[in-house]
Amino acid sequence: MHTAARALFLTVFIDLLGFGIVVPILAFSAKEYGANGMTLGLILGSFSLMQFIFAPVWGSLSDHAGRRPVIMASLVGNVLGFCAFALAANVAMLFASRILCGIAAASVATAQAYVADSTDEANRTKGMALIGMAFGLGIVLGPPIGGTLSSLGSGLALPPNMLPGAAAASLSIVAMAIAFFTLPESKSKSADGRRPGLWSMIDIESWILFFRLRQLRLAGGSLALLMCTLSSLAPILVLVGRDQFALSARDVGILFGLMGLVVAAQQLSSIHVAARHLGDVGTGIFGAASLVTGLLLIPFTRSVELLVVAVCLMGVGQGLCHPTLSAYISKVAPPSKRGGILGVSSSMNALARCFGPPLAGLAYDAMKAPGAVFSQAAVALAGVALSITLLAKKTGVRAVRASE
Repeated sequence: MHTAARALFLTVFIDLLGFGIVVPILAFSAKEYGANGMTLGLILGSFSLMQFIFAPVWGSLSDHAGRRPVIMASLVGNVLGFCAFALAANVAMLFASRILCGIAAASVATAQAYVADSTDEANRTKGMALIGMAFGLGIVLGPPIGGTLSSLGSGLALPPNMLPGAAAASLSIVAMAIAFFTLPESKSKSADGRRPGLWSMIDIESWILFFRLRQLRLAGGSLALLMCTLSSLAPILVLVGRDQFALSARDVGILFGLMGLVVAAQQLSSIHVAARHLGDVGTGIFGAASLVTGLLLIPFTRSVELLVVAVCLMGVGQGLCHPTLSAYISKVAPPSKRGGILGVSSSMNALARCFGPPLAGLAYDAMKAPGAVFSQAAVALAGVALSITLLAKKTGVRAVRASE
């Protein structure tokens, strides 16, 4: 899988680099066009709502038509969404850009299915960590680039979103070229070779299977709660950084980049050691504990230095939780339904992320007390840790490790 792995890594990394460029700038663009915290949350949530609706469709389609065509289609949609962001001149256009990107947000889940197709269980977590590293590096480099481009655009009397959006669209075009010329198909064609119908693309069977199997319910629920909490951090960190510490778009981008750097570092080092000794479930529990610790520091933050410490702890947790739980879900899922199951999981995560940003924005508008929001987020992550613990009691952390 070495050649395919490099092509997949580059495709996902470049695509997510565009994502990292755009998201931190979104709050500053929304404010310029008159949006409050609640509206910003709804803009961010619209992406997740579309992802919730379309992720299972993409997952099922990838099971029938192959992973490569779905990844290509996702990249085309991202080009359109980023172009809309670059040209946005009002809140409605910002909504439209995030909706387009949400509909097309299939690259990560399909890349996970690609990894699952191409690896055995012993190397599955390592393969998923490759996707996590691509995500982390995209978040490391994207926000500082986006902040710099936004500042440069302001100096040229351009809207803050124009240059970042254009750069993100260009990167997605590059990712399309890499996928088209170097990424082979990972999934063998079905025996009958028939095209899927609309009903099979909706894939009710994968939804039923997801909620019928206890391991999938608990692992998927844990991951969804984690995503809900993490999604609320984006608007709050932007608003707190801007209002409490007077951070610029570039400064906030660097803060997000630092978190991404920590996430990427986990994929290169500690996640492999932790998964080998603790198993996927035990590593998830450890990651959730790190996330909770970082979150609990936020209400007591009075300096940028302490904020950096909290962000690093949250990055450690995020880097450990997401790949291990995704790997566990892919191991439990039947091979013939793996893409559909990962699509359902991605859809559940997206649904959870629909609620995080609007609630965080509403709480910020109402209370101007981010400490309360982060405390509630910490409670939600405690629920994640509890769910993972219940999963560990059912299967046994060592039993999971033995199956890898």
